[in-house]
Amino acid sequence: KQGEPAGKLYILAEGSIARTREVDLQVHQIDTKACGNSINSLHVLGNDPTYATAICETNDVRLYTLSDKDVEELLADPIVARQVVH
Repeated sequence: KQGEPAGKLYILAEGSIARTREVDLQVHQIDTKACGNSINSLHVLGNDPTYATAICETNDVRLYTLSDKDVEELLADPIVARQVVH
């Protein structure tokens, strides 16, 4: 949810979600994410609040999650970090 701590990285394994953001008491859809995309990737690294609220668009949404500490551990491996940058 928008504004909450981004303590996890989410990877969409199935289905799709819409991301919405509230600005001046109005809700705007900012994008749609489908299978293979991630959510919170930049915010979990910077320990920033979540930018937008994710809402399931399909009934078959399945996510994988990684905690901020898991992400940090993965990126500590130079081979993994290099793949992320590319």
